[in-house]
Amino acid sequence: MSFKKQASYLTVFTLVCAAVLTMMMTSPVLAQDKVCMTLPPGEAAYAAQMSLAFYYTPYNDKVSSSKTGTFPIGKTECITIKDVIPTGLVPLRVAAELHVLMGVRITCPQISYKPNTTGTINYIGRGTTMMPSCRLQ
Repeated sequence: MSFKKQASYLTVFTLVCAAVLTMMMTSPVLAQDKVCMTLPPGEAAYAAQMSLAFYYTPYNDKVSSSKTGTFPIGKTECITIKDVIPTGLVPLRVAAELHVLMGVRITCPQISYKPNTTGTINYIGRGTTMMPSCRLQ
């Protein structure tokens, strides 16, 4: 492979890495001590369970909490972060994980974690059993 080709690959790789790191570093920071998921009628077509994903490195390695009980369309389920966060560890980011009954599991958008604050991170679950999605409210 020629030097020019190697240099162009290195440039592209560097730009992609820079874009990913910038995106990760600029994720929203919200006051947080609780994470909630709502399944609105007319937007979500499934019952689900929820867990939290904790990210301790910039590489998207995660540790997941245990799942909540099942909640139906039209309901909101919440998890208090301090009740499920691994002892002695402070994550960089947190995200809700949506476990669709008889369907798939997806991870919602990540939020930079700011310990010792109060407030709620709200997610909205949408879609169908095999094609769910979630977004921050």
